[in-house]
Amino acid sequence: METGREYKNLKTFYTKAEEYLVSISLLNQKESINYVRNKFNKEILNNYYYIGSLNKKCKKLLNARFSTIKFSMDSLLKNKINHPDLKFYDYEKINEIVRNYDELFTDRKGNLRFFKNVNNKLYEIVVKTTQDGKENYLTTFHRCDESKIRKLKKIV
Repeated sequence: METGREYKNLKTFYTKAEEYLVSISLLNQKESINYVRNKFNKEILNNYYYIGSLNKKCKKLLNARFSTIKFSMDSLLKNKINHPDLKFYDYEKINEIVRNYDELFTDRKGNLRFFKNVNNKLYEIVVKTTQDGKENYLTTFHRCDESKIRKLKKIV
């Protein structure tokens, strides 16, 4: 993935994503994601915020060379479209969830799936690494229920 501009503040990053989404609020999910990817140039979509860090165990499981996790503007926009129930205060919890997860799984694609119950809400975060292991990306963040964990435990 091409490197974009780094945002140093999560609130600024989040607010910029909201500004981008104002123009597409009436479209359905699939149309919205396609619209975003066609409307905004790669430079904008590749902007990012360092959302967290992997511990040594997670870094090894992911075959990552570095511990930092990037959250690209593309992924944030997609996430906000697919999971409009999540608010800024939910996104503020991401680093804590990755550092202090309740459950951790490696999926078939080699991605890490973090689960954490916070205030009786179960969150899932998926992190992938590039083929060369140089960059880690948050690909999705959402709420789920315990059935997701039970399903993953059956696979493992």
